[in-house]
Amino acid sequence: MPVTRPSVLLAAAAVATTASPVQAQVVLEAALGTAFNSPTPLVVHQAGEADIETTAHYSTRPFTGSPYYQIQLGIWNHDRSSGWIAGWLHHKLYLEDPPPEIQKFQVTYGYNTLYGGRAWQQEHFILALGGGILIANPLTEIRGKSQDRRRGFFDAGWYIAGGTIYGSIQHRLRLAGPAFLGLEAKVTTSMAWISVADGNARVPNLALHLQASLGIGP
Repeated sequence: MPVTRPSVLLAAAAVATTASPVQAQVVLEAALGTAFNSPTPLVVHQAGEADIETTAHYSTRPFTGSPYYQIQLGIWNHDRSSGWIAGWLHHKLYLEDPPPEIQKFQVTYGYNTLYGGRAWQQEHFILALGGGILIANPLTEIRGKSQDRRRGFFDAGWYIAGGTIYGSIQHRLRLAGPAFLGLEAKVTTSMAWISVADGNARVPNLALHLQASLGIGP
């Protein structure tokens, strides 16, 4: 995975550990779930060929290949009324209705967002808004040509492809001690430009994410 994800989360953790308990409270979460993707326009450009333009319908297939997941760190103020959050959302896209020119179109090693945001406690819910950079790792075959996956971070196909903004609402159920179960709905809107053989593709995404997390925190 890109080195940027753990480095940002570790930096945030360092800030949390240097703050006094009166100043900050730390919450860690790991979530599984799925996403429902709205139809969006897909445009594929290859040198010397006519552009492919279609309305794309994507599935997420959360437990196929690498699972859909999210990890998040929160730094909350002493009364837990508001806080800052940082995390990594591993989203996946499978094109379900490709035109004849497209043999395979997946962004399943990740249509990922490294994000930060602000969160607020409102009655029994936590509201959050934020955004971040989108890091993609596609697997495509267009007109019989597969893209070179040796490019990007670690020569393994990872690269910064665009950005994401999001809003979410979460309800937490206390389990035992500091442990809790979080139930969250998140809406993301993203724009990415990914590499394909001899060209690139414009891949926007609008998705509703439903997640269940296990967390530790006050």
